[in-house]
Amino acid sequence: KTAYEIYQCDWSSDVCSSDLPRHRRSVVMTIGTGTLIVDDIAGRGRHDVDIHWHFDPTWMVTCEDKHSLRATHFDGRVAWLLHDDGSVTLVHGDDSGAGWCAPVYGTLVPTWSARFGHRVAAPTSLVTWVGASTGAAPRLARVNVDADPGASTVAVAVSHDGGVTTTVLRGGDTAARSHRSCATHEFHSDGRLLQYTLARHGRLAAIALADATHALALGDGLSSLAMDEPSTDLYAAFTGDTIEISASAPPRRLQVQGPMAAAARRLRLNGRESTVPAAPRRDILVIHGAEWGDDMADARTTTCVA
Repeated sequence: KTAYEIYQCDWSSDVCSSDLPRHRRSVVMTIGTGTLIVDDIAGRGRHDVDIHWHFDPTWMVTCEDKHSLRATHFDGRVAWLLHDDGSVTLVHGDDSGAGWCAPVYGTLVPTWSARFGHRVAAPTSLVTWVGASTGAAPRLARVNVDADPGASTVAVAVSHDGGVTTTVLRGGDTAARSHRSCATHEFHSDGRLLQYTLARHGRLAAIALADATHALALGDGLSSLAMDEPSTDLYAAFTGDTIEISASAPPRRLQVQGPMAAAARRLRLNGRESTVPAAPRRDILVIHGAEWGDDMADARTTTCVA
């Protein structure tokens, strides 16, 4: 089991072993961009795989298409559940026993239950996204990446709220592996996790890394992050002239390069205001360990890996 607690981005992974094909579930939850669930099915041969989702009775659920469910709460809130493959069955108080909730012993209340059914050839992965989106319905799609063959790679993009959040996950890989490499159209990284959100007009809004030394920008208008040694986890958000960076174990040296560094007038490290350090180049921002204050001292004795 692995768990990373990155400010505004959590990632956990666990493995279930039995006589059936080996199953690993990874969950990446990010504030403002939803929750991504990746189910890796190992082994060989063809298998029937069902994924069930049980909703609280306070939600009304409709099937928008075979890949998306729209859930509306009694108070008007709207949430979406997206799935990238399989057939969907949606039931409410069904005679088969599905679609029921027991709020107290001896009482049954009808509720919505969804089943995504698959006939898969292992090894494979199944992807689900749960979150809110204003305006147009969100969309989920697989992303082509250029990755080394040392571990499996799952890469998806979710279009929501006028932007796109891309996640690259190498959940079955070890924390430290030399020559790990993976590239999307926008970034190259050596991390086990890379997630970034591009807002309207392709502006970099946020980026998260786990077990990585860098996220190098490959596209115009983006910014790179680089560290001298692997960082267990790091999250950076860019809003106007403000850069907010969080890490459970702050790096001894972090370099931000690109337009976001050039625009920076305010800097927050683990929630605390910090001075934007001077740099020889306007588009380079270098943050040393001492600037994290007490967090750097605490990092020598703590870890976010469980």
